[in-house]
Amino acid sequence: MKKIGRGDIIEFRQRYALILEKTIAGSIIFVPIEINVQYNHRALFCVKNFAELNEKKLSENNLYALCVIGRSKIINEMKVCAHLHPEDIDSIEEISIMEYNARNNENSYGVSGESPLALSTGMTSGSSSVWNRKRAPARRTSL
Repeated sequence: MKKIGRGDIIEFRQRYALILEKTIAGSIIFVPIEINVQYNHRALFCVKNFAELNEKKLSENNLYALCVIGRSKIINEMKVCAHLHPEDIDSIEEISIMEYNARNNENSYGVSGESPLALSTGMTSGSSSVWNRKRAPARRTSL
């Protein structure tokens, strides 16, 4: 089995995630990947090109990275399904960091100037909270 590393899309319990970092302590920092998203989220990144693909299901559907950073321990049952190009990984990471900072500002001050900036870097917007400056509900994620 291939070791999990930066840029891998992993599958665990029928859910997918993009690995941003692997820590020394045996944890991963990831961004969830959704297939055929049916709801609006303000920080989506469409994943279209793969450097390597091991699972046919991923190529047949529309994949979106929900640019919300999560953390989990590495579990032996996690399976590597694909690997992204470095430029896509960097873009997703940049948007995720902007979204993280925007949510922290919203929690602290009720408003954020970073969300519109994130929109201009290539993600799709669906949530009205970006435009009308209202606090979006907290979104937590885990594998």
